[in-house]
Amino acid sequence: MTASNSAEREVETVTTTVNVEVLWEDYTDSTSKTSVKQSYQMDLAFYGYDTLDDIHLSLQAKAGQSTEHIRAAAMSCMTQSNALQARLSAQLQCLGLHDGDRTTSQLCAQAVNAGVVVELILAPFSTLKEYVECMYRGIQKRHLASVGAEEKGLVRQGKGKLG
Repeated sequence: MTASNSAEREVETVTTTVNVEVLWEDYTDSTSKTSVKQSYQMDLAFYGYDTLDDIHLSLQAKAGQSTEHIRAAAMSCMTQSNALQARLSAQLQCLGLHDGDRTTSQLCAQAVNAGVVVELILAPFSTLKEYVECMYRGIQKRHLASVGAEEKGLVRQGKGKLG
């Protein structure tokens, strides 16, 4: 939720003074006119999302507009977030995922599509790039080992064993 406001006030005073001298008499008259201009602007915005229900909100209201729709959306988001643990547990049960279980890439994809997972952490790796590089090096080592075994005659017709 963000709110911004600005106010501006401009006051202008114009004074006119007239001095008249006629023979031995002075006459002075003064008139003032003051005008005030004021403006006020307020913007209210609400941004929210819920990955479990695939809801993305972006609501705005300006000064003078009703903010009831923003209030209702914010209250709904609060209600949904208060029930997050129960909602998440139900979704995990539907996917067949349990705490501490190992998972497959297919179940990970289903969890992402269901809004349960927003980010995958590939422990002990800190980045996806690091994970991919490590996997590549492992594949490369296995390939080199199998090529070396073939050269030594340890692998015959694809069914041999490494010594």
